Amino acid sequence: MARFLEKSVSSNPSPSLPCVATIKNGSIPSCLGRLSQLVSLLLYNNSLSGPIPSELGNLRNLSELYMDTNRLTGPIPPSLSNLKKLSVLYMFKNSLSGHIPSELGNLESLTEISLYHNNLSGSIPSSFGDLRSLSLVHLYQNRLSGPIPVELGNLKSLVDLELSENKLSGSIPASLGNLSNLEILFLRDNQLSGSIPNEIGNLMKLTVLELDHNHLTGNLPHNICHGGSLKGLTASENHLVGPIPRGLKNCTTLKRVFLEGNRLRGNISEGFGVYPYLEFIDISDNEFYGEVSSEWGLCKSLQSLSIARNNLTGRIPAEIGNSH
Repeated sequence: MARFLEKSVSSNPSPSLPCVATIKNGSIPSCLGRLSQLVSLLLYNNSLSGPIPSELGNLRNLSELYMDTNRLTGPIPPSLSNLKKLSVLYMFKNSLSGHIPSELGNLESLTEISLYHNNLSGSIPSSFGDLRSLSLVHLYQNRLSGPIPVELGNLKSLVDLELSENKLSGSIPASLGNLSNLEILFLRDNQLSGSIPNEIGNLMKLTVLELDHNHLTGNLPHNICHGGSLKGLTASENHLVGPIPRGLKNCTTLKRVFLEGNRLRGNISEGFGVYPYLEFIDISDNEFYGEVSSEWGLCKSLQSLSIARNNLTGRIPAEIGNSH
């Protein structure tokens, strides 16, 4: 960190170097806001404590701000919205509290924002929908509440959206189906309700979908895995009903499937296909019936199969012993 800052403040050493010297231990000094030519500020993985100075909003040339993995407390200063050139904002693994400032929606150059593992509360600002260059949003492991803003469906560059382990409520917005570049969608461990929108099937690049431990109802989307890229699906401990959709039966890319603790039903020998890469599947505590098909023996990578507490009959086929 010190080596980086020397280069940044060399044009104005007299007021800057004493300020830099105070960073190593303790809090972040407000005098950093005077380093007007600073492009990157890397303070991560230290033991810094106390609040984030609002004066950092004066760093108009800043493009990267890494403050993660410290002991910072207090709110996120709304003044950071002045950093129009900022592309990366990392503040995860601190003890920040209060609301996420809606003013952050003015950071038009922002591509990545990571605020996970804090004590942030309130709602996700709908203004985030204006951040059209965002590729990564990590807000998980906080105390965020309220609905998922429908405006997030405007983020066509988004690749990774992780909102798990909060107190989010309401339905999953159908607008998320507009995120044509999305690969990762984590919504687990919230209080989401309603059905899973069929528009999720429009996510052609989706590789991992985590929806477990919510209050979701209805069927799994009929066109899930429409893009043929899905590797992980977790929707356990919800209130889902109905059969396994054809799109999931034919999803040969699957590696991990966790659907336990729902009311899914159907003939187990007809509802599932052959998954050459499948490693783990748990469909226990549902209402599947019939006999286990010998085709499970064609799942050559299978390491864990949990089908407990269903209505299955017959024998376990010997071919399953060939699956690993």
